[in-house]
Amino acid sequence: MKKEFSVVFRNYSAQDLQNVVAEFNTFCKGEHPCYSGRSGTALVKFDGSKGTREMRFKEKHQRAHFFRTGGNRLITGASKVPPQGESVDDFYQGQVEEGNVFNYKDPIDQYVAILETLKKRASMSIQDDRQAWTKAGN
Repeated sequence: MKKEFSVVFRNYSAQDLQNVVAEFNTFCKGEHPCYSGRSGTALVKFDGSKGTREMRFKEKHQRAHFFRTGGNRLITGASKVPPQGESVDDFYQGQVEEGNVFNYKDPIDQYVAILETLKKRASMSIQDDRQAWTKAGN
């Protein structure tokens, strides 16, 4: 249909997000069993080939962590989360200084970071801080 869209996966479980991202990448490559063009299925690709949009998860900044404890933080590019009780800012400080991780504190900056990521890659995953969610009584 040639419509512009993006996909954001958001969850509390790192393992669930890893599984979803792996499945999504399989889909985007045209290798998902339900959309592979085999056994009567349609072939669907979002891998940049033949004019399709590249939507695969290929860059570390497509994966983010959202923390609510100690002030809202959106962290992109990090593979690990701080241990319970450790400050988000302190945990990522060295990686931020090296330019490997970005720490967005302002809600507008967080919003812009998400939009810029989606503009460039059209897909993103965000792992939410489960501890803050459960402390709030949800």
